[in-house]
Amino acid sequence: GAVAGLLRRSFVDVRLARLNLGVFTLHFILMACFLVVPQLLESVAGVAREQHWKVYLLALTLSVIAMAPLMRMAERGGRPQQMFILAIVLLMIALLTLGLGMGMGAAAVYFGLWLFFTGFNYLEATLPSLVSKTVFSGGKGTALGVYSTSQFLGAFAGGAGGGWLLQHYSATVLFGLCVALTALWIVVALPMRLSSQMAAEPSEG
Repeated sequence: GAVAGLLRRSFVDVRLARLNLGVFTLHFILMACFLVVPQLLESVAGVAREQHWKVYLLALTLSVIAMAPLMRMAERGGRPQQMFILAIVLLMIALLTLGLGMGMGAAAVYFGLWLFFTGFNYLEATLPSLVSKTVFSGGKGTALGVYSTSQFLGAFAGGAGGGWLLQHYSATVLFGLCVALTALWIVVALPMRLSSQMAAEPSEG
């Protein structure tokens, strides 16, 4: 379990801090964007609210298929770092596509959702494993506690902050902020040094 004396070390460890920032950003974006996506599906794609689950199901299914080559390249191709960065880039392209989708039509919204779920699902599956393999000896419980807290804080900030931006500004501003956060994440993640073993092995506990 978490050890109070190791909390400070978990916060100041640069490698863990990169991953904590990553999961905060990932869930901020998830919550913020899905304040707008239902409206896009209705107003741009013309999909009734009760039919949205079909769009989400198809996008999720196709994203799992698209994840397969990313996982294969990371684990067997020995390129975990490149695939990790690529997933963040896919997330950024998805945000740009959804943001522009308000004026580009239904195809842009569908394509953006597919890219979003592809990048999100890959990162969501990879990040906990990276925490487990990166953490210093004896600090796994504490590090995973900090990681989980960062995840929930990101979801809270995305919901609250995204709602505030929509109330006072616009969906364009919201997507712009999410793109900026994703760009920051790329900059922070670039110095990471990931091995195939780190990316391939599942997290424990």
